[in-house]
Amino acid sequence: ADQLRAAGLPSLPRTVPEFLKNRGPYLPAPYAVLVPGAAPHRPAKRWPALHFATLAQALDTWGCQPVIIGSTADRPLADIIRSRVPQALDLTGRTDLPALAGLLHRALLCIGNDTGPLHMAATMDCPTLTLFSADSDPRRCAPLSITPGQSRVLDCPDLSTLHPERVLRLLEDWGRPLMQARLTLQGHG
Repeated sequence: ADQLRAAGLPSLPRTVPEFLKNRGPYLPAPYAVLVPGAAPHRPAKRWPALHFATLAQALDTWGCQPVIIGSTADRPLADIIRSRVPQALDLTGRTDLPALAGLLHRALLCIGNDTGPLHMAATMDCPTLTLFSADSDPRRCAPLSITPGQSRVLDCPDLSTLHPERVLRLLEDWGRPLMQARLTLQGHG
């Protein structure tokens, strides 16, 4: 918006691109998306996969299907999560960008590292929780959802020290109410 304003152009309201809403795989159960990967050349931007497994267990307990996304290179991370939570669905390397956009639009929540799919989730108006390390500054590059209050950030200098309990507390206080509201909107609640 600032760049458009500087160029003398009016900004338009942000909306979810209609042509992407219905793309991708349809999952029968309510689900949340986990994004355990990040740029391979920036390992400090990755929260440990075993911590994502703890989240997947909690989501499953809450009646929400954990869905793991990423590139084919992220499949080992999905394997670690699925070794603890076999009911998690591994879609790593199995979605193109339009399919991923539709999948994210229908998700109750997306949780992951500071990487591209979290920005796409916010663009598709999916509630996001993005985990940031000292490798990037959320004040400059946090995902921005269309609906205010749907994008949250947990900022920790070293993600290996970010305990799953802290993430789960935030999900209990902020994420579960949002997930329930989306369930009701989607006709599941």
